[in-house]
This record gives sequence, structure tokens and C-alpha cells, in this order.
Amino acid sequence: MPDAKTPTAAPNPAEKKVTPASKIPGRPKNVTPDAKINKKSAPLPELVIVADDFGVSEQRNLGILHAMEAGVVTLASVMVNGAAAEAGIQLARERGFLGRLGLHLNLTEGRPLLGAAEVPSLLLDGGDADQEGTGLGGPEPRFRGKFGFREACDAGAVVAAEAAAEARAQLAWFEEHVGRPAARVDGHQHCHVHAAVSAALAGALAAAGVTHTRIPAERCGPGVLCALCGKVRAEAEAAAAVYAAAGVRFADGFVGLSLCGGGYSARQLADAVRAQLKGGALSCEVMVHPGYKAREPWDGFDADARREGELRTLCDPELRAALDGVARLAPPPEAARYEAGGGAEE
Repeated sequence: MPDAKTPTAAPNPAEKKVTPASKIPGRPKNVTPDAKINKKSAPLPELVIVADDFGVSEQRNLGILHAMEAGVVTLASVMVNGAAAEAGIQLARERGFLGRLGLHLNLTEGRPLLGAAEVPSLLLDGGDADQEGTGLGGPEPRFRGKFGFREACDAGAVVAAEAAAEARAQLAWFEEHVGRPAARVDGHQHCHVHAAVSAALAGALAAAGVTHTRIPAERCGPGVLCALCGKVRAEAEAAAAVYAAAGVRFADGFVGLSLCGGGYSARQLADAVRAQLKGGALSCEVMVHPGYKAREPWDGFDADARREGELRTLCDPELRAALDGVARLAPPPEAARYEAGGGAEE
């Protein structure tokens, strides 16, 4: 997730030329004239709105669940090494939302599930436990951080097999605590789309039965994205073919990089979804980060007042009205197996 130290936007060469949707593997080709003629009889595109970082703190958990109950959020993505992951899953169980949980694979912040000797290339150099920007304490080694992870990947310092091993550990943790395997996996700070690890992670996810991931290749004009988000988009465009080849699916469109964890209105979010659905897309994923202001925040992003601003927008009736006739909210199929107050068998 973005943090308070994210650099301000800078000119980004990657934004000068955006890959058309039709050129991204798994994305739709341009709509034909016949398809336009039959548009009125076609079903509305599916819209999945995913709240990231479930489990990072108690207040974020409560905010995300409220956005699922009273707003338009259809899925929560669990950060299993978050400080409140187990508590969040218990709340989801009590409120009948176990079927709406996916895995938020984390290779950038906090502590790994595996021991330091098993994933040394993912950790700060020398096992240093000081991860700037997080409120974590204690002597345990930490991941390299949002920028450090990508710098290490770029330098060839990250071992893909170690990333896959940590992914398998997080998938196993999710299955043990939720009571079923994760069907959907996305990456914290989009760690899963970097070319240094995408093939190994795609293989690990496919082997675990994961059916869907996130490809954050948001289509938007020059100057919209910060330098990091422009880099992520380029990585995602390349990773699309890797995940598609592994049989892991993803939405045709994506919204989230342009929002970058900031404040946005119901109308702005709805307009961003419309922009992604142009050209015949049948589905779109929206990444959001709602929550209440954390009393014991994980980091500056968790403590940012904009988390509550996102929560208000996602629960605003104006947003649901703006999306009406544009797309249909699509909870994951596995949600139907979990009734309110129930969940997986113990």
C-alpha cells in the first residue's frame, strides 16, 4: 500500500505510450460493430471492488467490513502477517463474510512467515529489523520495504524460488485460518507482477488452485500516474501473459493506480470504472483501501485520514447509483457457500 513517504509524481517515460487493452493477453479485443448493435441485450460487465490490507490493524478491519455491509466492497484481501489478521478473520466469520476473503500476498512489508534462513533474499540486508515507515518493533528480520523490494528485484538480488516459498506459506496460513483455500490472490504493493518473481509466483498460485489474481494495468492518460505506479503498470502488462499462461485469470480492466490511496468522490470512481469498460471489457477490478483511523497504525498509510474518506465514498448511495447501469457488483462465487453467521466447518 502507498505510504506517506511515496515520492511526488514525476515525468515518467513509461506513461508516454500505454499498451492498448487489446494487446494485453487475456484482455478483450476491440468491440466489433455487431457487438455494439447487440449491446442492449448483453449483460452488464462484472465489477469486483477489493479492499486491500484486511488484517493490518483492528480499525482497518472494522472499516472494511462496514464497507462490505453498507457499501459496494465485494471482497477483502487478507494480509496474513498483519497485526490483526486472526482477529479480522474471526470478525468476518461472525458476520458471514468468510466467502468474500482473498489473500493479499505480502513480500514487501513486515515479517515473513518463513524463517530468515529460508528467505534471505527477501529481507533487509544483514537481517536488519529497521523497516522505515512501519510501526513494527522487535528484533525479527523484515522484508525490504516497498521501494527496497523493487530495487532488489531490479538488481537481480531476489531469488524467485524464495518468493514462491513464502507465497506457499501464506497460502497455507490462509487455508488453515479461513477454513478453505484462497481462490483469489493479489499482491501487496503489487509485488506479484515484477518480472523477477512473476513466473515463480504464477506457478505457485496455479499449483495451489488459485483461480484469479490482479493485473494492475490501468489504462489512463499521460501525467496521471506517479513514477512508481507507471512502473507497476508496465510490469503488470508484461505479467498478464505469465499469469494467463499459468491458467490464473484476471479482470479485463483495473482501477486503483490512478487513485493511489488518495481522496476521490463517488463520481470520480464511477467515471474511472467507465473508462476501463470502454472497448468491450466484460469485467473490472477496483482496488480500494477503506478503514477507520487506526489507534495503533501499521504505518503512515494506515493512519492517514483518507482511509475514512474512502470509507465514506464507498458507502455513499451516490456511488451505487452512479454504477447502476454501468456494471454489476459481483461477489466471488465462493461467497454463496457462507451464510450470515456461518462459515467453513471447524
